[in-house]
Formats: sequence, structure tokens, C-alpha cells
Amino acid sequence: MSSLDRLNQIDKMKSLVLVVLLAVAATAAVVGNEEPDVVMVPDVVEDSELAGVTDRRNLNVGNTSNSVRIFNQQVRANGIANRVLTRNVQVRAPSGRRIAAIRVNRIGASQNARPTIASGGIGNTQVTIRITSARGRGYNYRIEVFAR
Repeated sequence: MSSLDRLNQIDKMKSLVLVVLLAVAATAAVVGNEEPDVVMVPDVVEDSELAGVTDRRNLNVGNTSNSVRIFNQQVRANGIANRVLTRNVQVRAPSGRRIAAIRVNRIGASQNARPTIASGGIGNTQVTIRITSARGRGYNYRIEVFAR
């Protein structure tokens, strides 16, 4: 067999490999675009049913409309092995104002800490927000308090 015949065979094999790869790629693209067999339709939930549902990792109460933000702070703690960390953050409204809304929102991934209102709250002049971590875990929250 001459070297020219050998080069022709190599070129044919390269062409064959290219055609096979293109066929595989086309098949994969078609398989990925198939319609699902079952159409998923989310349940429609009334707004009144959602009123009692709350995410226990965040705390959002009150209405911020016509309110002024009087407190904005990030509180963070690293976990300590086999310890539950608790931090109380106390906020007082300026004179003549009352607390209208409290927002305590998790920053980043959940570490299963729980924010609660320990005392005071909406309609009062002060609020104490308690953040309790899960055992051995930390927390990272943004606390915002609004007053009118």
C-alpha cells in the first residue's frame, strides 16, 4: 500500500469520526429539548391562607410605608462547638415616634438560627430582638427597624 493510499484512508477515518461526533451531538441536543410528559401546574393559594405562614428563619412584621428607618445593622457570629449562641439587640424609637415595622433577614446560607421579638414591638417605643443560633452553628442577619 502506498503512502498516498494510506493518507486517503486516514482522511476518510477522520471524516467518519467527525460525522459520528456530529450525529451524537445532534442527538443529545434533541433529547435535551423534549417536552416533559407531565405538565406541572402550581396550586393556586389564596392570599388569606398565606397570612398565617411565616418563614421561621426571617422575621418580617409591620408595614414600612410612610415610615423612617431608625435602625440598620448586620449582626453576625461564628459557631462555637456544642454551644447555642444568643444575642439580644435592643432598639429605642426617637421621642414622639413608635415602631411601625421590624425586618430581620438572613444573609447568606441558612445556619438555622431563629430571630424572635423578646419584648416590645409594633406600636411600642422600643423592641428587643433575640437571635438564637442552632447548636454549634452561627448566624448572619440584617436587622432593620422602622418608625412613624
